[in-house]
Amino acid sequence: MLDRLYAVAEDPALYDRVLEPWHQLVAPLQAQAPDWTCITVPGPDFAAHFARLTRLLGSDRVQRRPREDQQALSRITISIAFTLDAALRVTAVNAAAAAATPVTVGSALRDLPILPEDRRALATLIRGLFTDPDPGAATLRIRHPRSFTPILLNLRPVFPDPERLPTGAPLRPDYVLVVSSLLRWPDSHAEMLQNAFGMTPAEYAVMRALAAGHSVNEIAEMRGRSVQTVRAQVKALLQKTETRSQPELVRLMLSTVETAPPQDASQPAPRISRGIHQLEDRPFRTQPLPGGRQIEYLEFGDPAGRPVLYSPGLVTLCRWPARAERAAAERGLRVIVPLRPRIGGSSPLPPGTPRGPGVAHDLLALLDRLELPQVTLMAQNHDLFFACMLQDAAPRRLEQVIGLGSVMPLCCAIQYARMSRWPRFMQSGARYTPDLLRDMARGTFAMSHCIGKLQALRLIYASSPDDLRVLREPETQEAVLVGTEATLSHESAATEAYIDDLTTIHRTDWGPSLRRLIAAVPVTFVHGDHDPSMHPDTVRDRAAAFPGATYLQLRDAGQMLFFTRWREILPLLDKKRA
Repeated sequence: MLDRLYAVAEDPALYDRVLEPWHQLVAPLQAQAPDWTCITVPGPDFAAHFARLTRLLGSDRVQRRPREDQQALSRITISIAFTLDAALRVTAVNAAAAAATPVTVGSALRDLPILPEDRRALATLIRGLFTDPDPGAATLRIRHPRSFTPILLNLRPVFPDPERLPTGAPLRPDYVLVVSSLLRWPDSHAEMLQNAFGMTPAEYAVMRALAAGHSVNEIAEMRGRSVQTVRAQVKALLQKTETRSQPELVRLMLSTVETAPPQDASQPAPRISRGIHQLEDRPFRTQPLPGGRQIEYLEFGDPAGRPVLYSPGLVTLCRWPARAERAAAERGLRVIVPLRPRIGGSSPLPPGTPRGPGVAHDLLALLDRLELPQVTLMAQNHDLFFACMLQDAAPRRLEQVIGLGSVMPLCCAIQYARMSRWPRFMQSGARYTPDLLRDMARGTFAMSHCIGKLQALRLIYASSPDDLRVLREPETQEAVLVGTEATLSHESAATEAYIDDLTTIHRTDWGPSLRRLIAAVPVTFVHGDHDPSMHPDTVRDRAAAFPGATYLQLRDAGQMLFFTRWREILPLLDKKRA
């Protein structure tokens, strides 16, 4: 067990190999543990070893990304750029790529949004740079996967520091730097040009599309406007900027990018959930709470529609696939996505406040601020617990509840043993070894940072073909990557909130609260038969223990079933309180 644990320090992806021997070690002890008794794992001091591994995973020694790749990217601020190693995996991305693309550390070349023929050409060129005894820069022309407009990729070998090499060793590149002709515009650029030239936001958006190489007809289609409207906007842009042609207009725009003023550090920029391809950018909003605190939330759909409180789960899946977000607006739904304390811009709870009631009172304060007397609540996996807490705190505020892959109150070791490796590791850890959970969770988050969020999620959901499909298909992958930025990005790792939530949910007997919820409002549980946490046998156990709700099982579906089956789930919102 310890050998495998410390192998993770050399290769964080090997954390997955720790889980099975750990289960073999603790499962007999868990099976004998009565009620809510914690177990003591015999042998070495595992708490100290897990803590040491967490420190190792967070150290520079284990990042396994020599600084040369990041140094090469640090000089590229506007163009979307990233580096790949000889295995054709992304080792680093610049801020422009992180904000505008699904390219994440650990992504394979096959994961990138590139046409298959272009991907093959790029792979051939990169392999050539690694094998060429005297590699130089290279250029490749590819096409945008949706608009088919041309994109230029400049490829440059990145060499190690010669001082690190043994005497006489040949100098070979460690990485290939890929710099694209795609740009990520600074947020301050729009304000600067709008103020300087009197542009409207719509005109600025048209100018950006022209700079990206789109034709007037393509811009009209993308923006849902007539060609005549876009032509009129281009004409207005030429007049306002005193330029004589579209190429001159584009040159003006490109020449001003580097002059955009930096964000005033004393006035932090509002956080934005930035789409990558199909999702729209959506600003996070805030509402004040008692005691000088605040709660952060997203909104999408119809602003005047029926309110739906969407509780996004422990890893904060706070965005839907682009077509699902558009469908919410078409169905007249106003979707409100709150972030719990210590996640994103939501303030921590006051010291000593119990997590469950504290979150419930924050949600009630948000509903009061938004003047919403009743809402339908959709809860991802573990967030059914917070739906129960909200119902206990304010019995008439919920119109109905829909649980999406809901983790229900569990009562015995066999229900944990049925889970797949990662959910069992974390959730049984919260239930039976809460003293070890903090470093087990911190190590898992550190692993995600080392190997990349997408690769880590694929390890965690490896047992569920449908969840792996969610992480593979472009539209659903985008929703997951964008939605989890509040919890799984380097800047916003909500590790402590995750630990607090998981411990509270699995160390609390909230079965009575769930029974009160089911008795008060219509409750529908939607589970997949490949759910890594809620095995079909466990769902049947819980359905018998908590009658009165509607239990639906979807075939060939996993825990993130909403992302592939939202067309079947959204009509469930039409149920009304009796």
